[in-house]
Amino acid sequence: MEKKSKASKVHRKNRQKSRVWIFILAGMVLLFLGIILVLLMAGNISDDSEAREVSGINSTSRLNSAILPAHFTERKITDSASAKAAINDAAEVLGITSVDDELGAVECNTVWGDTYYSFQQMYHGIPVYGRKVIVSADANSDAALLSSGFYPIKNLSIEPKITKDDVKKIAAGLYSDNAVVCVGNLVIFSLSDTEPALTWRVSVKENGSMETVFVSATDGKIVETFSNDLEESEADDSCFTNVLFYDAENQKVESAELKIVFDDKTVVEYAEDGKFVSSDNHQYTTNGYWNDITLIDRNGEIYKKNGKGEFSIYTDTDSTMPALTDASLEKDNISQPAFINILAVCNFYRDVLKYDAFGDSNRALALVINDQNDYAAENAWSAWGESKIFTLIYVGSKRPPTIDVLGHEYTHAVERSISHLEGKGETGALMEAYGDIMGEIITDWYNNSPKAVYPDIFKHWDTPLENSLEWLDGDIPWSVGMNERSLANPQINGLPTTYHGENWRDTKKSNDDEGGVHSNCTVISHAAYLMTQPSVDETKYESLSTYDLAQLFYKALYGISKSDTNFSEFRNVLTYTAYSMCQAGMLTAKQVAMVDWAIGTKAGIPNSLFLDENENSVVSLDGQAKLYVYADDGTLCDNYDLHIARLDMDALPVEYDENLQRTVSYDYSVRKADAFQIDLTPGNYEFVLTDPSGQEPSEIEYLRILENDGLKGYPFYPGFKNSNDPPFEPSGEHQYKIFYDTLTWEEAKSACEAMGGHLATITSQEEQKMIESLNTQNSKLWIGSYKNSAGQWCWVTGEPWKYQNWGDGEPNNSSNVVADESCVAVWPVKWNDLANSNTYEQSGYICEWEASNAAEETQVEGYTGHLYEFYTLPESEWESGPITWQQAERRCEWKGGHLAVIESSTENFLLYSAMKAKGYENAYFGFSDESPEGNWKWVDGTSTAYTNWHSGEPNNQDGIEHYAMFYEKFQDGTWNDADGIIDAGCAYICEWDDPTDKISQGDSFTDQQLRIIAKDLGVPDDLNVEIKQYPKTYWKAAGLWDIYVEVLLDGKVIASGSFDVETGEMGRNIYIYSPI
Repeated sequence: MEKKSKASKVHRKNRQKSRVWIFILAGMVLLFLGIILVLLMAGNISDDSEAREVSGINSTSRLNSAILPAHFTERKITDSASAKAAINDAAEVLGITSVDDELGAVECNTVWGDTYYSFQQMYHGIPVYGRKVIVSADANSDAALLSSGFYPIKNLSIEPKITKDDVKKIAAGLYSDNAVVCVGNLVIFSLSDTEPALTWRVSVKENGSMETVFVSATDGKIVETFSNDLEESEADDSCFTNVLFYDAENQKVESAELKIVFDDKTVVEYAEDGKFVSSDNHQYTTNGYWNDITLIDRNGEIYKKNGKGEFSIYTDTDSTMPALTDASLEKDNISQPAFINILAVCNFYRDVLKYDAFGDSNRALALVINDQNDYAAENAWSAWGESKIFTLIYVGSKRPPTIDVLGHEYTHAVERSISHLEGKGETGALMEAYGDIMGEIITDWYNNSPKAVYPDIFKHWDTPLENSLEWLDGDIPWSVGMNERSLANPQINGLPTTYHGENWRDTKKSNDDEGGVHSNCTVISHAAYLMTQPSVDETKYESLSTYDLAQLFYKALYGISKSDTNFSEFRNVLTYTAYSMCQAGMLTAKQVAMVDWAIGTKAGIPNSLFLDENENSVVSLDGQAKLYVYADDGTLCDNYDLHIARLDMDALPVEYDENLQRTVSYDYSVRKADAFQIDLTPGNYEFVLTDPSGQEPSEIEYLRILENDGLKGYPFYPGFKNSNDPPFEPSGEHQYKIFYDTLTWEEAKSACEAMGGHLATITSQEEQKMIESLNTQNSKLWIGSYKNSAGQWCWVTGEPWKYQNWGDGEPNNSSNVVADESCVAVWPVKWNDLANSNTYEQSGYICEWEASNAAEETQVEGYTGHLYEFYTLPESEWESGPITWQQAERRCEWKGGHLAVIESSTENFLLYSAMKAKGYENAYFGFSDESPEGNWKWVDGTSTAYTNWHSGEPNNQDGIEHYAMFYEKFQDGTWNDADGIIDAGCAYICEWDDPTDKISQGDSFTDQQLRIIAKDLGVPDDLNVEIKQYPKTYWKAAGLWDIYVEVLLDGKVIASGSFDVETGEMGRNIYIYSPI
């Protein structure tokens, strides 16, 4: 939590005195502008030739911020020089005139394979506060993203009219006499919708609080004030040592001081901008570590003595309060849990997120608990250093120092250190959301850590297993001064879940919690919570683990390029970070879609970067740019169709419209994983990427092409599967999936059945709502309803027709497109009757799988080490008819086994009991007298005297009963002979004498399976043949993978065909052996 700025309150009082004059001046300005407007209209003065977009980015976008996707440049980025050169490639897009003059020092950080180069914006050698340009490169040195907070500044005087001494007097007048005021360097301030201004940056310390005040160097007015900033200092890396712990013992904390104490008793105090001041008023900068610090004077000379950092806390009764160390903490000390908790927080950032945290030997973290100050007693708050010198956390006497509280406050230090965010309006709410999210994650990590607490807390913990990171309770149970904040359901506390939605606070009202900082934050934190939850459509979205979430939000901090980043800008940073993680294999495309859905669709945060007035991307591409299309697993896709059409229109369209005027089009079938280079003339274009399998929806994007100035590369993330990825397979649970193939109703019905399902049936209002929630693209989709020969509406499953949801005037059996409307589609909510062949108005179809649709395999182990499995006929085979006993034996043989052989009463009891336990009433096994009649034999040739016929069996009724089975009428496990027809109400039992004989089907056939195929093709066993198989391919019409097999004799093909990878059954292109 953060404190409000005192300086901003005082300044508001001064502004109120001038309101009358402001209104008078405003009226005069409006009158003057009105006169000018009339003159312009009368003269019809305009010059359209002067209006020009720079690479398709309008001026409004350029003045806010920008983020460019991966491959915006083809340049390899290996160091700061090549990073700056990459920025120069996009300089015109960003509004940068000279990267050498307008970009300053670079900070470099490597985070999980991506290296971030962050350049400070400069104006004539003066830093532009809170604005950077960041470019990142992946492990292959390719551009991963570019995030720019650059603000073009022109004609601003850099000569201050207000001196440092004047500024110090101005700032001192806003605070009490005991405030410490330090005037820093000149900076350009342009945040918070403020016009660029030359300002002095002033640091103020008063009563334990820290503030940064920006004072105009022109007229001495307060431009902006930020709370809880500690000034900048440099630091190097080392190991974990310095967490300073203070118990205020319910006293009021008055102030805090940072000093360096040297062996010769010399003391220097921290002033501002990373500088320390000695008692004789000499200024120094520091080098080294917290426990071994050297001073460097302004001439570069080093003070010979080494010193140690010292942080002092003062209360209202004691001049100074000593810090407790780990050595002074006893196990029963009431203060120890807080000390343990802050160390756990530090360990999480260091060991899980690999952040070199505060508290190592060159940095210090100070924790103060039991602060009795009025503003602090019920709260917790923190201050932080810009370059990781240290952070200071205060916890009030009425606030338990739990891990989520300390993790929240510590996160403020981390986010401020990395991204330099400031805590007002949407930016402050973003910071609060980060604190809530990470505080919860750290708590869950700590609770699930496999390490014991006390023996290991002072050492590095092992990185926890990813599966130990779980979202536990989903809320942060602590007060923020108005309500408790729940991540799972903020609305129960009167807090918002959507951007500018219900309970949203006005961000412009600074007197209302600095613009709703501690309430609007739940829009972001609730979206993060949703990212971890199961999706209603697992075909499109995949939830993130808590570990994924921690990595995503932490990594996104490095892409934030300006200190007043708003929600919309953060949405783009977070989404593009997710894309880069997908390309690195850290997230799947479905998880990226989940991130964008939660932060965009559900939270309602707009995607405003590089959009025109119709919210279309106006990022422009070079006519020779390369397209990078990524598959679901983050690799370049090797299987997609690309349609490019030039549009005969000046503006990019708002949405897809089939009636758009397309003057020329190009079609490509891309079947290799490589960048696709376009060759287009300038203009507006439609890009349509289509999944050849029809399993994923097409992706459509409108982009502008320039001759030379556009981006050199552009990524697409449709989430298609690569050609070597398996097709969609039902999970065995009740589920739906939308396919976007344009098929007739009959073809769609067959396609669903080929995958073991059926066209979706909607038999209740609940199922209707489910279909609506899945149909997020509002597509027109076939469902499983049709009109039978009697003119009655039916479901393909035979379910009773009870529920219907026809549109107005439907069904009407009337169409201007195709006559005879006997099939049903959702349009996209209400139902419409259409002709079977009406593919002109359809976008796809919905398949449904019942929980019992997949072929059921139930295993039984236990008799002499054998393995048994019960199989039933899949629903997809119901219409094609039952299978025979011989086909069942072949299916067992295909898997490396045989129909079960029963050799004893014990084995018989085991199998009959298992059958009943599984809910079956009838089951065939491997005993037959099909040849000759009356001579019963086991399929594997086993010779046994054991049989268990029911009285009067076998009787060969009607002369067709040649196969033994367990029969539903015989409840004692005795046998019946039957006709060997296996339908939906019957099972068959496969057996493996050795469980290791069972074949787990892969991407090719085993030698044993190839011999079975040769036999199926009619090839005699005694022929010395060669059997050759080819790589599997996807048979779209049947919805399955098959393998083409050739049987060769003396090098000549004598039989061939394609066979189902899973079952080995014949498919297409069958050539049966015929003896010559």
